[in-house]
Amino acid sequence: MNFTPNVAVSRDCFSSLFKMPRARQEKVLEFIRRFSERPDSPGINFEKIRDAKDKKLRSVRIDDAYRGIVLHPESGNTYVLLWVDHHDDAYAWARNRSCAVNPYTGSLQIFEVCEEKRAAEPAVSETPPLFAGTGDPHQRIYRHPVVLSHCGISVAGRSCKLLVNYRTTEETRRWAVSLLDGRSLDDLEGGEDDLKGYRSLLRGQEPRLEGFGSFDEEADFLVAFLKEIESKGERLKDVCLVVRSRALLERYREALAGRGLPLVKLEAGGPENRDEDGVRTATMHRVKGLEFDRMILAGVCEDIVPPKSWREHEDPPMMNELETRERSLIHVAATRARTHILVTWHGEPSPLLGLKSGRACRR
Repeated sequence: MNFTPNVAVSRDCFSSLFKMPRARQEKVLEFIRRFSERPDSPGINFEKIRDAKDKKLRSVRIDDAYRGIVLHPESGNTYVLLWVDHHDDAYAWARNRSCAVNPYTGSLQIFEVCEEKRAAEPAVSETPPLFAGTGDPHQRIYRHPVVLSHCGISVAGRSCKLLVNYRTTEETRRWAVSLLDGRSLDDLEGGEDDLKGYRSLLRGQEPRLEGFGSFDEEADFLVAFLKEIESKGERLKDVCLVVRSRALLERYREALAGRGLPLVKLEAGGPENRDEDGVRTATMHRVKGLEFDRMILAGVCEDIVPPKSWREHEDPPMMNELETRERSLIHVAATRARTHILVTWHGEPSPLLGLKSGRACRR
């Protein structure tokens, strides 16, 4: 059986990357992009590291002076880029490192091995692992903001910020960030966060925005669009169509199914059956944490996103909070896409899209 190679990049790798000169960073980022797309490419030559404590480590050439250190799978299909550095420093780092999977969390751990204390295999402490967590305030779509220190979790001086996105394209990232409208968001520790320096390694198509005069016209277009990409070899199960609410989802499902389109509904809290064919359909809230090749954000209309009742709220601070959450919701839905985004509406578009007229965007 053939497996598509997977690539992971360790946090330590980014730490070493950001210590490099800017010009060198660009070369490394270009290598990471190529490596992420196809780690088993014949152009990437994995060299064994003499005297390395962990025989699974390999070096890869980035340019004349710099090397990357990769955990090369003995079996399976996952490659991990662990470190990037000057040639000699990269080899020195690799010679005294060993990798093992934590039995409690299933996460990969990297050990620095001291020669005089080295055992045959890296030992894993019997002490339960320390808590490790990640968070993105730009994807907060529910109420009740949390300050970690108020929960007894101290992150001061113990956290880092990930600035490189290697899952979505730069075009998707840029469009999704624009939806946030430069709003100030908390950093989970009582301060403010921003997206300065945030970028993606991948490139692709610009998001496609289409407006229609009626719901039926929008539904007709969606069916024709999906059948067209299926005819070109794309799998419908790699596409997910999302809308703002459960009631609206049922309306779109009825319209699309009635036009002969196979659909699979992602139920709340339930696992997805990846063997079942058909376009995935869900609410925007439901797809948080998921990924699909294509995302279709349908029904992004005035008075739906956000709901009309929200925009009529009389409390300005509450209106601002509600709008921020709604912008974050569209941001979450858009960034589920690995490669393509299609946004559709009927009538007038949501004011959050920043468009002057729905029909002006129809192609």
